[in-house]
Amino acid sequence: MATVNLVPSNAVENSNGQITTTSKTVAAVFSKQHQHVCQKIESLECSDEFRTSNFSLVSYEHKGNTYRSWEMTKDGFVFLVMGFTGKKAALIKEAYINAFNQMEQQLRRNTPQPFKRERMLVVWENGNLTSSIPLQDDEFITSNTKLLQYITEPGYMSLQELVELSKVTNERILELTSANMQRRLG
Repeated sequence: MATVNLVPSNAVENSNGQITTTSKTVAAVFSKQHQHVCQKIESLECSDEFRTSNFSLVSYEHKGNTYRSWEMTKDGFVFLVMGFTGKKAALIKEAYINAFNQMEQQLRRNTPQPFKRERMLVVWENGNLTSSIPLQDDEFITSNTKLLQYITEPGYMSLQELVELSKVTNERILELTSANMQRRLG
C-alpha cells in the first residue's frame, strides 16, 4: 500500500529557535482559502496573552504585492485547527493546551539536566592522570610566545583587559626588581 504525504516537509520550520508554521501553509494543506484562514485566526476566542504568545502577524510578497500572513506555534496551530466552535469550547481547548504545557515544563524541571560541557586542564605524569582542573570560560592556557601574540593582536583583548594586564605586569616587575635589589644589597 502506498504512503501518501498529506503535509509537505517544509510545513513546519525553526523560526528563531521556535518551531512554527504559517497560515499560508495551513491554508494550502487544508485546501482552504488563505484569507479565510487569516480571518479565522483573527476571530479566535482566546485570551490576548495566548494570542500574542502563539501568533505573529507577518507579511509575504506575491507578484509584486505585499500580503499579510500569520506565523504560529504548535499550540496556535492546534487551537486553530480543532474542529470545535464556540466560546466555551475555546476556553476548554486553551485550558487543555496550557495544562499540557505546564506538565511538560514540570517534567523538564524534574528531568536531570545533561552534562554541561566543561573545559579541563588535565595533567599527566608518567602515563598517570595526576590532576584535572576545570577552566572558566574566560581562562585559557597558552605559551609565552602565543600570549605576546594575543596581547599585540588588535581586537583580541579589550582596552580594560589590557589595562588590568598592564597593572598586574607592572606590579610583578616591581616585585622582581625589589627582590633583585635586596639580594644585591644583602
